[in-house]
Amino acid sequence: AVISAHLARANNFGDVASKEAAQETLVTLIGLIIGVPFARIEWLSLYVTLSVFFFLTWLHIYANIKAVRCLRLRTLTRHRIHLLLKNFFTDSAKL
Repeated sequence: AVISAHLARANNFGDVASKEAAQETLVTLIGLIIGVPFARIEWLSLYVTLSVFFFLTWLHIYANIKAVRCLRLRTLTRHRIHLLLKNFFTDSAKL
């Protein structure tokens, strides 16, 4: 919800949420269209299947990390407050 609120710049949270749901549905459909025929190929070895699975899992996690790093959230979590105070006191000690 925080990420959707971040993307809703002009108080259009409902519009952003509906577009997000539509995109998620499309991506799921594409995954099914590609994945079902792939899963039915009987001559694929376990090695190939696991290699493709782990590569796609790695790609998914990598893309998520890159996408989250692009966000500029205007809220402070406990972790952000810790980093902010640590930086503040470290820089203050240098003065």
